[in-house]
Order: sequence, then C-alpha cells, then structure tokens
Amino acid sequence: MGMKVVGFEGSWLHHPFWKSNFVIDDAETLRRVQESSVAGVIIEIQAEEAPTPTAAPAASSIERKVITPALLAEARSDRAVASRSTSQDADLTRAKAVMNRARKVMFDLFEQARLGRAVRAGEVTALADEIADSVERNPGAMLNVARLKSKTEYTYMHSVAVCTLMINLAKTLNMPEETFRPIGLAGLLHDVGKVTIPLEILDKADKLTDPEYEEIKRHTINGRDLIAESADLPEIALDVCAHHHEKMDGTGYPFGLQGSALSIHARMGAICDVYDALTSDRVYKAGWTPQDALSSMQDWEGHFDLPLFFQFQRSIGIFPVGMLVELRSQRLGVILPTGRRNGRARARAFYDMRAQDFIPPEIVLLDDSLSHDQAMRQADPARWSLPNWDLARAALIDGKDPRPLLDRAA
Repeated sequence: MGMKVVGFEGSWLHHPFWKSNFVIDDAETLRRVQESSVAGVIIEIQAEEAPTPTAAPAASSIERKVITPALLAEARSDRAVASRSTSQDADLTRAKAVMNRARKVMFDLFEQARLGRAVRAGEVTALADEIADSVERNPGAMLNVARLKSKTEYTYMHSVAVCTLMINLAKTLNMPEETFRPIGLAGLLHDVGKVTIPLEILDKADKLTDPEYEEIKRHTINGRDLIAESADLPEIALDVCAHHHEKMDGTGYPFGLQGSALSIHARMGAICDVYDALTSDRVYKAGWTPQDALSSMQDWEGHFDLPLFFQFQRSIGIFPVGMLVELRSQRLGVILPTGRRNGRARARAFYDMRAQDFIPPEIVLLDDSLSHDQAMRQADPARWSLPNWDLARAALIDGKDPRPLLDRAA
C-alpha cells in the first residue's frame, strides 16, 4: 500500500487498469493488482538525498536578515515558479519521448497493415496508455508536441495527433478515465484504412477526380475491416474508423448517417480528424493557423455537432476570433486574437448577463484555472438583444467602445 506503479511487465492487453502510472492507495486497487495476470509491476522509489557537508562560514561572513511575511511570501512564490518550470520541462521531455516511440510504433503498424498483416493490439494499446498518461500529466505539453510532424510522416503521425486530441476532449467532457484507452485506440487507428489507397492518390497535389475521390472514401470501411480482424480491439475503434467522415446533416460518407445515429465517439473523431488535417503541413499544402481552422470549421453548416465542437475548442484553449461567448464570470465576451507573447486565449468582456447591461470593456485571459475567466458556451447575439452585432464585434476586436453601435433602438 502506498507504492507508486510506473509500469507493468507482461501483457498490456489484460491488466485491469486504463493507465500504467498510479498510486496504490486503497485496498481494492491493491487487490486488483495482486489478482491480475501481469508478471510484475515496476514501482518508483523516492530516495532522500543526504545534505552535502559544508564548512561553517566564518562569523564575519554570515549575512543577517530579518525575515518578514513579505520576504516569506516572495520566497514561496519563487519556489513555486521554479517548481512549475521544472515540472513543465519534465512534462515536455516526457511528451517528446512518447512521440518518438509513437513514430516507430505507428510506422511499423502502417507498414504491417500495408502488407496485409493483422494489427498487433498489444503495441498500439501500450501507446494509447502512454499518450493518455501524458495528457493527464500536462495536456498542453502533449498537444504542442503532437503538432510537430513533417510532411512525409503525416499519414501515420496524424493518427497520433488525433489520439491525443480525442483523449484531451474526453478529459474536458469529464468522461470516465477507463474510457481513455478505447478512445485513444480509436484515434490511433481511425485512418489505418489509408494503407489500402495508392500513394499517388493520397498525396496528389491537384484536385481529385470523381473516381479518385470514391477511392479515397473507401479507406473508412477498409480500415474498419482491417482492425476487425483483431479480437482485442474495442468496438469504439471500429466505430470511429468507419464513421469519422460522417456529418451531422447526413451528407458525409460512407453511409450518410446523421444526427443521433452517430455516436459521441464518431462525432469526436470527426472534429479531431478535420482540425489536425487543416492545421498540418501536407505534401500539397501548408497548414492553417489554429484560429483560422476553427473559424472555417465553425462556418461549415451541418458538418459538426456544434455544442461538442465548442467543448473541443475549450479542450485546446483556442477559439475563433470574433466568437461571442458566455463567460464563467456571468459576462458576455468576444474572442480576441491570441496574445503575441504567450499565445493564450483572450476575450474582451463587455456585458453583465445578470444586470443585463453594458460594462466598460475589459480584456480577460481564458483557461480552466480560477485565476482567470473561462468560456462556458457560445452565445447568441439575438438572445441578448444585441443588434448591429457585426459592427459591434469589429469595434470590440479593435478595442473600441461598442455601445454606440449596440443601441437597442437601432
């Protein structure tokens, strides 16, 4: 009891835990480890370092300082900043290591599938667990590293990015932790069917012909059939593989499903797949900026589940410029371009929802911490009686007072 497990020996497929990094802090967890089929566990041992002996300083060299509450607070703050910096560096190093392993695993997986061999569930399951654990530690580090892929490795590393985005979205939606593994596997395997498509079609720079487009569309069913040969893969993976190109209005492929006929996981896969595709450099195009990609996706009527799409934006901390949002502080705000220095999401709050009145505009940072504000949902200008909204939005983005443009009598 109290040991920290950091890995398993033996099969990754049959151990009863969704991740391989946790503390044994209750009797039920201890029982599940002892009764599992794994050959052994790897634990972390924290060893205290003995202080290095130093000679006592001469009396004349001792600096005497009166310790005040302000000095104590400053010292604590410095230690906290240093601790956060060290922790973030470690998380980034860990995320890069996971991505390096992912390159090899996914390259091998796609090559084996190209040769017609069944997907080896053990390796890809272990990778999904590693990615989920890294997202749990520091989603920002993992999301940033997942975007770093060359044009030539897009086909298989795109799947790693989609896996990361889907797990992070599941975390934002407060889905149970035990679903992270199957959702991650769905992301890793959603495009495996592309191994059946000729490369001259996949990487074609010009517009596809109708027959070529029909060939591309086959990758959804082909992929589902490929992974269906492995009995150890979850149903979620087959679902997302087959349906990540369906649309909410029924105009997608391969079956033209719509609305409630699409599972939450298929809807998540559709959003994450398109976002990473738009923001990635490809052989035939340069990637879009995240805000440009989200703005375009927002305008594709009938394509995505819009409430879920907003939660996706929350999960990555990026929103289209000009979007009207309801803030946690019970104010309305309009999304601004990200700050130049740190790229963090910002909004200009201008309306008190409780008082139903305008307030002096104020720039707020948006994240999940209690130190700043948070965008809770997209707002409808008509719901809040905001006429001339297009003009007022432009004024807010430019830092001007929108109240003259929002005259209710207009």
